[in-house]
Amino acid sequence: DVYHGLGLLTSFAVGVAIAQCARLVWAGRAIARLRSAATDPVSDSAQVTADALAAEMGIRRPVRVRRFDDAVVPLTFGTFRPVILLPRTLAKQPDALRMTLTHELIHIRRFDFPARWVEKLIAAVFAVHPALPWLLDAVASSREMACDAEALRRIQGERKRYADLLFSFSALS
Repeated sequence: DVYHGLGLLTSFAVGVAIAQCARLVWAGRAIARLRSAATDPVSDSAQVTADALAAEMGIRRPVRVRRFDDAVVPLTFGTFRPVILLPRTLAKQPDALRMTLTHELIHIRRFDFPARWVEKLIAAVFAVHPALPWLLDAVASSREMACDAEALRRIQGERKRYADLLFSFSALS
């Protein structure tokens, strides 16, 4: 009857939510492993550049910049002790490094990492909603566009180089 069907659907939705929460815990552990694996510091000049940009943006938390050989695109994580992981290729490109650090530091200043975790938690609870993938993609795209827009304001006159940099990352990922 109808009530049994609703009960089964509810049980299914709760099961999916529990599975998604478990995936979230697993992802948290993966980030902890990534933090401990990313021990290779970048050059002193890259860290100095990141520190100067962070101060310019009003970021008071210490930001560690690390090289991660397995990374093909930059990655930022952490709320209180943020880390920026950079691919090895950026070490030889000072302008690309500065533009990349600018973009990643904007994510840190905006607290995008914890916001993303809140999104993931909400998405886990409502995992069976059919519009959820579209909504999550829209939020992620908006977040990146906002960071790109601010990065472009900060690196005036380098629009084409920034676009080329973004294209090179998109081609790699």
